Amino acid sequence: MASFSFVALDIETATGKRSSICEIGIAVVKDSEIKESKSWLIKPDGNVYWNRNIGIHGITPSDTQDKPTLAEVWKEIQPYIENQTIVAHNTAFDMFAIAEALTKNNIPLPNLNYFCSLRVAQKAFSLLKYSLEPLCKSLGIPFEQIHRAESDADACAKVMLKCLDKLQVDSFEGLEHKINIRHGFYNGGLHNGQKSIATNIGKTKKYSNTANPDNFDEDNYFYGKEVLFTGEMKYGNREKMRALIDNIGGHSIDSFKKSVDILVEGVQKASNLTTDGKSSKQIKCEELLANGGSVEILSEDEFYERFGIWDEQ
Repeated sequence: MASFSFVALDIETATGKRSSICEIGIAVVKDSEIKESKSWLIKPDGNVYWNRNIGIHGITPSDTQDKPTLAEVWKEIQPYIENQTIVAHNTAFDMFAIAEALTKNNIPLPNLNYFCSLRVAQKAFSLLKYSLEPLCKSLGIPFEQIHRAESDADACAKVMLKCLDKLQVDSFEGLEHKINIRHGFYNGGLHNGQKSIATNIGKTKKYSNTANPDNFDEDNYFYGKEVLFTGEMKYGNREKMRALIDNIGGHSIDSFKKSVDILVEGVQKASNLTTDGKSSKQIKCEELLANGGSVEILSEDEFYERFGIWDEQ
C-alpha cells in the first residue's frame, strides 16, 4: 500500500446555519498512520443552539459558554490545515461550513485541497448506507463517540485509508483519475468545490424540467442525482424536500426506477409494508444493489446533513 498524508476534519454546528460551528475536530495522518487527533469546542454566535442539533451531538450552551469564538481560536487551528490535503465525510457540509464561518468573521480562507471520503467510499465499496456510523460498521472500524468532532475525524481518516487501500492507488492524483472526481480547494480566498472530471458527452442530465438552471448548485451532494422518497417525514413535508432537490439541479422522482441514485426513508405506515417489514421501494432498491446497481439509502436526518441545512428548528 502506498503512503498517504492528510488531515481528516469534522465540524459540528449549533443550529441549522452552517456557519454556527460549535466544535472542530481533526485527525492528522502521516505515512498512512494517524499520528494525532484533537478537537476544539467553540462558542457560536450568541451561544445559541437548536434542540435538534443538541440531540445529534450532545453539545449544549453550557459546554461552550466560556469557550473561545472561532475568530479567537482560529490561529491555533489554521496551522493544522494550511497547505494540507483535507479529507471530510460530506465536504458539502464541512468545507462549506468552514468557508461560511471564516467569511462571516472576515478571516481569510486557508490554502488547501480537499476530498470527500463519502464520495470516495461510494466508489470503493458497494453498500446501502455511506453515512459515517453504518459505513464504519460495514468496514469493521471501531466508532467511539458518534457526532463528536474528534471521534468523527478519526473515523473519517480510517475510512479514507480503507478506501485508498481498496482502490489500490498510490497518490491523490491517481485517486482522482481512478474515481473520476477532482479535488475541491480553497486558494487565495477562492473556494472551488469538488466535482466530477467526467465529460457530459452522451449523458442525460437528471433535473426537473420546472427548475431554474440559473439556481443550480454543482457543489451540492444531490446535484444531478435522482432522488426517491418513501414514508412520512418527521420534520417537514415531502414536497418541500423534493423542491430542495429540484431547485439545486437534482431530480426528485415519484416511483422506483433503475436509474435512481438515492432513496430517502421516512416513517413507514404498517399498511404499506410487505411481510418483510419494508416498503416496496425499499425492497426494489435493495434488489437493485444486490444485482450490481448503485443506490444509497438515507434517513431524513441524513438527507438534511447531506444538504448542509436543516429545514426548520
